[in-house]
Amino acid sequence: GTLLFREPVNSRDFDFNPIFIVAEYETIGTAVRQLNAGGRIGARLLDGRLQAGATFVRDESIAGKSDLGGVDARFQFTPETEVRVEVASSEGQGIASDPEGSAYIAELEHRGDSFNALAYVRRQSAEFGVGQQNGAEGGTFKAGVDAQLRLGEHLAVQGQTYRQENLASGATRDVADARLEYRTDLWSARAGAQFAQDEAITG
Repeated sequence: GTLLFREPVNSRDFDFNPIFIVAEYETIGTAVRQLNAGGRIGARLLDGRLQAGATFVRDESIAGKSDLGGVDARFQFTPETEVRVEVASSEGQGIASDPEGSAYIAELEHRGDSFNALAYVRRQSAEFGVGQQNGAEGGTFKAGVDAQLRLGEHLAVQGQTYRQENLASGATRDVADARLEYRTDLWSARAGAQFAQDEAITG
């Protein structure tokens, strides 16, 4: 089907919380017994400021089976600032092919009383995962910054900039936008500007 939104959906709300669109659906298929399992082991060090762990997932379906393993770490520099790193790889056995891929992400986030910012670097090969990843992010490298400055109880400035590259074709996208938002319990208003430039393999 088709989903139509009456207005643009921001990537973050007025309090800098991320916003996601989740669509759930069901399909009718043959009933086959499959094994799906996963596990994680983790540790906390330095009075909880450092957290690290390892994860393994086995996913089976009619289309085949996949194994995914990864490690992650999170370090709290200050109560407001932390860095997160995740690295994972996956391999599978499918009907038509044997997908294999890897991915990593590194993030630095600061959440203060009036200023919030997130800087990130992400890379995900096209055949990584067990079907749980966002299809638009598959086979891409992306680096960028999201930020928000609260100018008062009801007024805030938000902005983001990023560069995204298609790992297969080499096509790139550069985006930057900024907006001023005023919000109350009864009404809200926003104004902003956006720059976007795409460079495909044809120019």
